[in-house]
Amino acid sequence: MTLIIISSFVSILIIGLVTLLRRYKGFVDRHNFAFEYREKFIQFTNKYFESYDNWNRRGNIDSELYVWLTKNVNKIQGDLGHLGTMHYVAPFQIYQISNYQIIINTIPKFRNGKIEEFDIIRLMIVYLDTLAF
Repeated sequence: MTLIIISSFVSILIIGLVTLLRRYKGFVDRHNFAFEYREKFIQFTNKYFESYDNWNRRGNIDSELYVWLTKNVNKIQGDLGHLGTMHYVAPFQIYQISNYQIIINTIPKFRNGKIEEFDIIRLMIVYLDTLAF
């Protein structure tokens, strides 16, 4: 009887340890991915604004980084959860958008030439830094 109790207790400890290690590995993987996404986004924006023309409001897009960022945008947006959304109010309060997904809506603005400094500052400081550090 004592052997059954001890083996049950040891089994519960082993299952708990395995669960804890899997959660920790998942956290580390998400942290590393957020850091990688942040670094690639910084490279992308630096290359874009090095060639930025104020008259045309366009810059050169590194297509390899742009493709990688857009392929992984859903994953990083999901990892951010509610931190990656905001309540967006258009200028002059013409319309409002609840749960505006910041990263998903910011990346295409580079291609369209509608990116503003405010978009990048909001994205980098407030949202990506919360997971990367």
